[in-house]
Amino acid sequence: HELTFVCFLLILAELRLFKRTDFAAIVLRIFNRYLLLMRFIQTRYALEPAGTKGVWGLDDYQFLSFYFGAAQLVDHASIKPKDILNESVLQTYVPQYMYLSCVHFIVEMKTGPFAEHSPLLNDISAVPLWSKVRSGLLKMYQDDVLKKLPVVQHFLFGSIITIDLPAPDKNADADTEKAEILKRKQALIAKLNAKNPKVQQEAAQTAQNSKSNDMPVTKAPWAK
Repeated sequence: HELTFVCFLLILAELRLFKRTDFAAIVLRIFNRYLLLMRFIQTRYALEPAGTKGVWGLDDYQFLSFYFGAAQLVDHASIKPKDILNESVLQTYVPQYMYLSCVHFIVEMKTGPFAEHSPLLNDISAVPLWSKVRSGLLKMYQDDVLKKLPVVQHFLFGSIITIDLPAPDKNADADTEKAEILKRKQALIAKLNAKNPKVQQEAAQTAQNSKSNDMPVTKAPWAK
């Protein structure tokens, strides 16, 4: 649901309903309100996390909140990654910084040593700079979320958020039905992309570049 909500915000931005000057407010106000709502639902109804990795995951429910939170702290003069469990830091800065808010919520909801129930976050706290935490979390999100079939197989793509699927294997007898489904999806995506001005412009540019590079090839007199 986190990815779906962020993509909803992305679509609004692509439709120019948000300005570039709104981007910080999108995270610190809109996404943060979403985060608070999710925490209320999780605690009120004792929801079990779906697809959790247990102690080997970053968090049972959220991911991008840590990435956004790390980005928010990149230029902070005093708070370092090692300070996330400092009681005085948490009491002072939890309302202001998303990363600390996430850690505080975990500490309140789970029992036992932090290194045992959240070893990954505990290891990340040893990274010296927030900029490295941010870049590492982005790569982790790409690998553990965006590139995972169980996540994207139910995702809805269209004319704004598009996808390029591989061509079906015509020689695969056992996977004929899957190949046909894939073929129909590709046809639907192509139809939606055809309505997207951005995709049309890129296709026209590609065709123009291909035409300009289509020059006669000549060999040197000594070439055989």
